[in-house]
Amino acid sequence: MKTINKARISLLAALLTIFSLNTTNAATLGIESASNYAPGPLANGTVGTIGTWYVTTDAGGASVTIGDSSQGGRTSIGSSAFFLQPGVTGWNQFANAWFVLGGGTLLTSQTVSVNANYLWNGGVRGIQFQTADGTSLFRFEQRWGDNIQFKGTGLVDTDVVTTAMNAYQRALTYTVEALSPTSVYVTASLLGDSTPLFSQTVAVPSEIAQIQFYAGDIQTSLTDQPNFGMFVNDITVIPEPTTGSLLVLGAGLLIMTRIMSRKLA
Repeated sequence: MKTINKARISLLAALLTIFSLNTTNAATLGIESASNYAPGPLANGTVGTIGTWYVTTDAGGASVTIGDSSQGGRTSIGSSAFFLQPGVTGWNQFANAWFVLGGGTLLTSQTVSVNANYLWNGGVRGIQFQTADGTSLFRFEQRWGDNIQFKGTGLVDTDVVTTAMNAYQRALTYTVEALSPTSVYVTASLLGDSTPLFSQTVAVPSEIAQIQFYAGDIQTSLTDQPNFGMFVNDITVIPEPTTGSLLVLGAGLLIMTRIMSRKLA
């Protein structure tokens, strides 16, 4: 009987240890906030709190900077936020920023969220969730209109913010929860509102590893240029609440096993 109990406890401890080891490939927990940076350009390769930034900008004044997100009367998402400003001297001039999650991919029961705000319509602004090789899974995009849509290959374009509701001066929170390696639950809500404007479970071929932010494809004056940009901030990765408890339990069972091994020896 003692041998059976010892074997059972050892097996349970081993299983929970495997669970613990799997989390070493998980996205780093925490918040990436622009408040940790000085105002000005965001440099390519900047290492943040929970990941790394990669930036490309086209001609026409396209830029990725840190600035006050209340510009133009927008709903603020922070006195310091990441700002993508499009180029305006020709079509297809974009500011792009990729945030690569540190530590690994978004594993089952992890959630990533990000805040964004908008001003004038015209041009293209978007937030795209991608795999490690840059494959697009789905995106939230405002393209030449007052509405914001959820889009992706094999998905039906769906309004998150309708034309009647209007994205002007709106701020939203986009949230993605990994249900499994091949399924995520996506929501979008107005900043500070717990009731989603949109929610959908989406099948994905692989886990989320990075987020692309982009703004561009507009011709306008340099004076109006900032009004067509997009601010983003507070990229947040959190675990499913019981994860920490399971890790502690696994460690506790390993200690218990060692103690019982000595007693049963």
